[in-house]
Amino acid sequence: MSQELDSLDKTGHVLLLYDSELEREYTISEFIHNTLGRGHTAVLASISNDTFAQSSKYQTITASHDGKSERGCFILLDIRDCYEDALNGDFHGASKMREKLERILTEQSSDNDFVIIVVDCAEHLSLNEKFEECGILEKSLQNSFKSWERRGLKVLLICPHLASVLDAGEKKMLEKNHTAIAMT
Repeated sequence: MSQELDSLDKTGHVLLLYDSELEREYTISEFIHNTLGRGHTAVLASISNDTFAQSSKYQTITASHDGKSERGCFILLDIRDCYEDALNGDFHGASKMREKLERILTEQSSDNDFVIIVVDCAEHLSLNEKFEECGILEKSLQNSFKSWERRGLKVLLICPHLASVLDAGEKKMLEKNHTAIAMT
């Protein structure tokens, strides 16, 4: 079930396990860059878009593609409110995030294209040892993915997680809420 992230050119809800922050940033940035190069839409739904937007990788992506690439485009979506709600056990922010993502999917998807979405909210919950909340959010994302798939929306949903913070039980919980696993 484990595969290289760049070989994924289909729909799915992917658990991306990484070993270092540098590895994570490089892998996600390269994937977004390659996605745009193939003319697809890429969405980075993050609690820390301000940090990413200031990074050299983001500058390279936007300089190379000017935010667009033939049919696709690059969208930054701020989901800090979803994260802050989930930290307190409130998942209303997850519903708002889903609505925002559905709006983007409806606007951006076509019969010949799909949308790639990287979501880091659950990742930050696990980094803060909020594993129960992380699991609830990942289950919600899996349900969203299944709903989008049933509606014929073509989406590759990628959720990164630092492998070293997960014990065997937490990793198993995450695996069951994803359709594929990729490692950096």
